[in-house]
Amino acid sequence: MKTFMFIVGLFLSPLTWPADKPFTKDLLSSLQSTMMQLEDLEQQFPALQNEKVDEDLFDTKAQLTLIESAGATDAVTKVVKSAGFEGIEPFLRYTQRMMSSIYVVMTEQMPASMNMDAMIQQQESMLASMKSSGMPDTTLQEMQNSIQEMRFEALKIEKAAKQAKPEDITFMRENMGWVMQKFESTFDN
Repeated sequence: MKTFMFIVGLFLSPLTWPADKPFTKDLLSSLQSTMMQLEDLEQQFPALQNEKVDEDLFDTKAQLTLIESAGATDAVTKVVKSAGFEGIEPFLRYTQRMMSSIYVVMTEQMPASMNMDAMIQQQESMLASMKSSGMPDTTLQEMQNSIQEMRFEALKIEKAAKQAKPEDITFMRENMGWVMQKFESTFDN
């Protein structure tokens, strides 16, 4: 009887949700709360502050490896399960879905002059001008590195956007202001 009640409780619980569950404001609020709790773990597990976390945001295997190498698997599992996720991987997939759809909507909302390709072309034009004006090699190299980083980010965003589900994009289009306000402190960190 206890097992039956536990299973029924799981199915009826609004907090138990798989990575493919449609976005709702309640679920994204829970996700944001979970993300804030995970940020608190960074003090206990400093390796989680690694820049690779952001670089590998859409690489679930790399994220899992980072969490494991930081010795944080049990603590992270506890946080995500208390929020109703089945484990770390479903939590990561849900977060990736959210970010993918945000990237799509943000890209759509950008003026054409601010899209990544236009910004890269502008930077390359500046680099060419700097070369012809005899700027020091160190300055030119810094500019070249900046352009390479922009290209890398553009590819990451493009790849992530391709993974976005149409229904997730629709939700984000309709709720982007709310999402940005809700996740403002999360995105700033």
